[in-house]
Amino acid sequence: MTILIVAPRSDLATLDSEVSALVRSFHRPILVQGYVTEAELQRALTTDVDAFWFCGHSGADGIMLSNGILPPSALAQYLSTASVEWSFFNSCDSSAFVDRLQSAYPHNCYANITAIADQTAWRTAQLVALNYGDVGDIDRAVRLAAPPGTTPLRYFPSPSGGRGNMSQKDIEQVEQLSEQLRELNRVLTGDRRFRERGLIESVQHLESQYAAVMSELERQRFWLYVNGAGWIAVMLLELWLRFGR
Repeated sequence: MTILIVAPRSDLATLDSEVSALVRSFHRPILVQGYVTEAELQRALTTDVDAFWFCGHSGADGIMLSNGILPPSALAQYLSTASVEWSFFNSCDSSAFVDRLQSAYPHNCYANITAIADQTAWRTAQLVALNYGDVGDIDRAVRLAAPPGTTPLRYFPSPSGGRGNMSQKDIEQVEQLSEQLRELNRVLTGDRRFRERGLIESVQHLESQYAAVMSELERQRFWLYVNGAGWIAVMLLELWLRFGR
């Protein structure tokens, strides 16, 4: 799954830390940050994107980009073009425009029903990203990171009951693929909950052991050369003492 992270430069002190956590947890996300205009957003959303994550400021009129507000109707056009499955708005009062966004483009959304403190937004994003890296499912990741009553973050299911313009068959195929990817991720990275080592860590461990063995062999070879040279020198000295005079 390809996730687009949009993070316009703002006065949020925790923004860089949040973006770094998302990039670490998501598999090869597309990142648009700094001075973000609608043109940059358009270029990003006309590529292969499965999910949309926004970090910044928002309100009833839409999300705040660097050069102005992007209304939900315009955002819906881009999300529809990219066939985005879900959107996550880590910004204040983002639920105020979700109904208009979903009315134009039905898909699952995660948004805040009130203003959210910067530290709470940062913590929630960190935990959602961390859990998503473990379970590979945004719904479970959000439930684990934001239990009821802990944050203003809420889930707004697609009005159509599906994911964007996807058919039920497409949804089932995506879910099967997601489960296969989660299993592959567990094989490759392990399961930190049970302290299970993954294939990547196992290979790294074997490489470390191999390097240690090769280092020891080099050390033994060096001393073998030294001892051999010393033995030859002693033999030559004995021969010289015996026959050289």
